[in-house]
Amino acid sequence: MQTDADSGVIREAHAEELADVLDLQKRAFTAVAERVGTMEIAPLTQTMPDIVREFESGIMLVCEHDGRIVGSVRAHVHESVAHVGRSIVDPSWQCRGIGTRLMKALENRVEGCTSYELFTGEEFPEVVRLYEALGYRVTGTVTMDSAPMVMMSKPSAG
Repeated sequence: MQTDADSGVIREAHAEELADVLDLQKRAFTAVAERVGTMEIAPLTQTMPDIVREFESGIMLVCEHDGRIVGSVRAHVHESVAHVGRSIVDPSWQCRGIGTRLMKALENRVEGCTSYELFTGEEFPEVVRLYEALGYRVTGTVTMDSAPMVMMSKPSAG
C-alpha cells in the first residue's frame, strides 16, 4: 500500500469496488470521448461483466482518498508483456501526481513480464508526455473506436 496524505492511498482494488471504478472510468473518459467526437469508445461502453472479467484475470489498482476512489489502473500479462489499460483519475483530482503514482505502483506489482505496453489518444499530447516521462516510447499508431491512438512500450526493469 502506497500513501500520500494529499492524494490518497494506492492499493489493490476489491471486487465490491468495481461499480465505483466503472463509474469513475465513465466520468473520466466522457471528456476524452467529447474531445475525439464520439461517445462510442470502449471505456464508455464497458459493462460490469466486462470489468469483473478484467479484475479476475489481471491486476487492478485504485487510489483511495477519504473512502472515495479517485484513480485506477489495470493490467494483464500475456506472453510476458504487461498490457496496461484504463489509467484513470477523477477529473477533479487530475494534475496531483495520482496517475504517475498509479503507474509506478502497477509496474512494481506486475510480475513475469519483460515489457509494458499501452495505448493512448494521439489527440492527448499531455498524456503521451506523462508516459514518456515514465520511460515509455511511442512504437506506432492505430485507430480504435474511430480515434487515432499512439502505441507505447517500455522494457521491464526486472
